[in-house]
Amino acid sequence: MDLLRLARLFSSPCPVGLPVLQRLCTHRARWAGGREGPASLRNGGLARPAVAAASSSALSQLPPDTGNQKTLSPGLSPPSPTSPLDQQETEEESFGNLSNKYSSRKVFRKSTAQFYDLRLREEGVEQELDLEPQPRPWRGPRNTPYWYFLQCKRLIREGQLAEALDLFERQMLKEERLQPLEYNYTVLIGGCGRAGYLKKAFRLYNDMKKRDLEPSDATYTALFNACAESPWKDSALQSALKLRQQLQARSFQLNLKTYHSLLKVAALCADLRMCLDVLKEIIQKGHAITEETFSFLLMGCIQDKKTGFRCALQGFLGQMAEHEVQPDIKTLTLLAEVVESGSPDESSLLATLDAHHVEADVTFFNTLMRKKSKLGDLEGAKALLPVLAKRGLIPNLQTFCNLAIGCRQAADGLQLLSDMRRSQMTPNTHIYSALIHAAVKRLNYTYLIHILKDMRRHSVPVNEVVIRQLEFAAQYPPTFDRYKEKNPYLEKIDGFRAYYKQWLKGMPAEETPHPWEKFKTKAKGDQGSAAET
Repeated sequence: MDLLRLARLFSSPCPVGLPVLQRLCTHRARWAGGREGPASLRNGGLARPAVAAASSSALSQLPPDTGNQKTLSPGLSPPSPTSPLDQQETEEESFGNLSNKYSSRKVFRKSTAQFYDLRLREEGVEQELDLEPQPRPWRGPRNTPYWYFLQCKRLIREGQLAEALDLFERQMLKEERLQPLEYNYTVLIGGCGRAGYLKKAFRLYNDMKKRDLEPSDATYTALFNACAESPWKDSALQSALKLRQQLQARSFQLNLKTYHSLLKVAALCADLRMCLDVLKEIIQKGHAITEETFSFLLMGCIQDKKTGFRCALQGFLGQMAEHEVQPDIKTLTLLAEVVESGSPDESSLLATLDAHHVEADVTFFNTLMRKKSKLGDLEGAKALLPVLAKRGLIPNLQTFCNLAIGCRQAADGLQLLSDMRRSQMTPNTHIYSALIHAAVKRLNYTYLIHILKDMRRHSVPVNEVVIRQLEFAAQYPPTFDRYKEKNPYLEKIDGFRAYYKQWLKGMPAEETPHPWEKFKTKAKGDQGSAAET
């Protein structure tokens, strides 16, 4: 019983305070085990008058209670105590001071997993523990898998592959938690394939199989195209062979479009034997051979320079005529890569254009020019320019770049630059790179300095390719000893090195973008992790 209740008992008009106090003191003496005084005092009333007096004095100092006053009936016994006297005194001393102990606490909620995760994010611990952000609950309109297919297709067509992957993996799978269908994966695999993103394409394919989705012909065509466009030809060829073995084990029938993508892999990976093997399988399955089939076969012949060239002027056009296949400009352009420059086959190739009424383009003649320029036949390459004009074709930058390959003399290179400017065409870095390559190959440092002066005069920016070419030209021979003997050739290197050092200080530069730079996207902090480029 606390002091406040005692005060109310003694302030009551009913004279029950004193008997109750005497009874409490009697119980107190009994609780203390008889240590409160003599037995006579313990048995008959107040054990210690001093205690009673002190209690009366303390009670007299309390303010009178003018509110609801309660009385204690004579037959009501007080509650039995559960703690000793010293514990009661301690509680009386701390009464009213508990607020100081808890007043500094501001949060009384129970800690949750979300609150703990927020603390980790604020302290930067998430990066150390590599915690994956939790997907946000979807609050937008419910979409369908076909809607996501159309959106991903649009983004890929606009060159935003990373955004398409993020839309599929984050919003569709994690936030909206939709079950994807086969075409959702196929459109993304196709986008990764055209970008040469081989690892991501097969990762999507494996995730597609885990969901018990049945791949289609379009899926396998996209996977083989990813192998064909990958810059790592060895691993791409192994992936294509493994996938082909899996399809053969399942007796999966490929269509002609899928066979062409497989043929393209073999062609670009320079595996002519595989090209012929795939061509044989195409014929055995009863598919019609088209000009595209021969085009991919020609690509294999071009890449495999050991036996491919011989396999291609052994009557390739005759084989096409035997299968009643008409050559198109793509096939004839590939044939221009393998025909011998200046040979009768090259002349017959031009006649085939007119015989089959094939409309030629600039790429076809650029291919012939490049072959002649590489052989040093600059005049033969220039002789094709009137042929272009006769057919109503206009030379482009690639045309002059192919001509620059054959400009081995300084006069030819500078004349080419002058002709381009008269034709309202501005020489770019690729043109100068071709001229630098021709000059370095001839070790003509005078020619090289003239090119650099022209670049500086017209403020043409340099890139990494040009810098590598010039750094190679500025190197001394490994056995060079300037103190052993005088060498006029080495003196020219010293002159070029001195000019090259000053030339670099005043030239603008451009960074060569990575081929996958356009597929990258900035990480979005409020949307989880960005997609893989």
